[in-house]
Amino acid sequence: MANVGPTVPNIGIRKLVLDTTAVIDLGTPNDRTLGTFEVEVKPVGAGGSFIPKQTADGTGYSGSDLKSCIYYTSDSETVVTAGTSHSAAKILYIPSDGARTYLDYTQGAGTMEIHVRSFIG
Repeated sequence: MANVGPTVPNIGIRKLVLDTTAVIDLGTPNDRTLGTFEVEVKPVGAGGSFIPKQTADGTGYSGSDLKSCIYYTSDSETVVTAGTSHSAAKILYIPSDGARTYLDYTQGAGTMEIHVRSFIG
């Protein structure tokens, strides 16, 4: 089965169900001001993992040209080192100021549900 999404359960929130290794394009939160992605992760079984990556919006870069980026978890203000994969059930914040943001997902034995929304700030 291929990755499923996006569906919109609530205004501004996209739900993705990941079960196939792929690079998932979240887009840009806002092209005129500072923006952040809020990503809620729910692994189902051994749901796999992902590494948040970015490129300057408009470059058209993909694959190995994407750069790992920092992110935060909702339970800590500590920066998670760029390139660190994530697989746990948490809420993450990915700063995305003028950058196109991706999740480089590696499939596990289960699936991973992700709810994504963007906001200014």
